[in-house]
Amino acid sequence: LELPHVLLLADDRTGSLMPPLAAARESMEQLYDFDLMEDSGHLAGWLLGAEEKASVAAALRGMAQPEEFRARYNAPGKAPLVLAVGDGNHSLATAKACYEKSGEEKARYALCELVDLHDESLEFEPIHRVVFGVEPKKLLEALLSYYPGTHKGTGEGHVLHWVTREGSGTVTVPDPKAQLEVGTLQRFLDDYLEKNPGTIDYIHGEDVTRELASQSLENIGFLLPPMAKNSLFPTVIFDGVLPRKTFSMGEAHDKRFYLEGREIR
Repeated sequence: LELPHVLLLADDRTGSLMPPLAAARESMEQLYDFDLMEDSGHLAGWLLGAEEKASVAAALRGMAQPEEFRARYNAPGKAPLVLAVGDGNHSLATAKACYEKSGEEKARYALCELVDLHDESLEFEPIHRVVFGVEPKKLLEALLSYYPGTHKGTGEGHVLHWVTREGSGTVTVPDPKAQLEVGTLQRFLDDYLEKNPGTIDYIHGEDVTRELASQSLENIGFLLPPMAKNSLFPTVIFDGVLPRKTFSMGEAHDKRFYLEGREIR
């Protein structure tokens, strides 16, 4: 059985993807309609017919038109990016590995959930960093010298907020090469921890980050801003794959149910 958790995000700025499906659902076959366990909400689903499938395909083809894509993102020469894996990278990689290993036609495809990036129910939350077993002052000194012109305090550029048991502050990296603060920070942390003792963890919630950072004099936390949804596609287009644990879709308690599955063999 395959029970996937692969969310494919589409940057549907014109409303050509999901709104037509919502408008046509009265004419589609309803597959399920029930309450979830433990007051978790309600789910209803409809089966797309031939007309609805064609509508989805046409919308995706429209997003893939090279000239329209390059104008939308001011990205001359870039190959169109239509779908971004918002969650479930491991599920997708596992599906690929299973197909390559078995060669079975039924294993060739992975179940995915297509999601409109601009849906109001989809919220991006930051994933913060806590570094354990380090000397915070030494780490901050290394950060100040890692990027040219980096200075204490808030200024123009990427502002990185840090917190320890003894206090908190900010460091500004001017003229950053990365699109996002998390990219600037993660590059430094990866390099620093490769050369120095210490471990890193990725934390949901500002309060938890502050609590962990204050538990020891050898801990330091970095609080990151939320990623704007409109930044996702431009960042991937120009920077490539996002740094690991860049954002979370919802808070830690906003978990999704594994509802649909399929038999592979």
